[in-house]
Amino acid sequence: MFAVAKRTSVFDDPTVEIQELTAVIKKDITALNTAVVDLQALCNSQNESGSLSKDTTNHSTTVVDNLKNRLMSATKEFKEVLTMRTEVRYNCLFPQLYSAPFRPCKVFSKMVA
Repeated sequence: MFAVAKRTSVFDDPTVEIQELTAVIKKDITALNTAVVDLQALCNSQNESGSLSKDTTNHSTTVVDNLKNRLMSATKEFKEVLTMRTEVRYNCLFPQLYSAPFRPCKVFSKMVA
């Protein structure tokens, strides 16, 4: 997604491709979030039943928390890529179409570095 989003050529604007990827990723994030919530509910019910050892309970809680944190991190990174794409398109690309000589904007310079 990042590689597609950082393309900034007027003639190579992958808007449709980005919209399709965005829809797929949002659907996947929603499905993963639902699965983590279901897993959390399962762990909670098993932990409350008292049939599991303390170590097993701690382990399952740690695994679910780790999954939640990783999903949150991936979601945040996805949003940052979309924000970067918007900044590149509206702050750099389009004003340059109507202005004098090409000057790379700061956002694009950060992406390439």
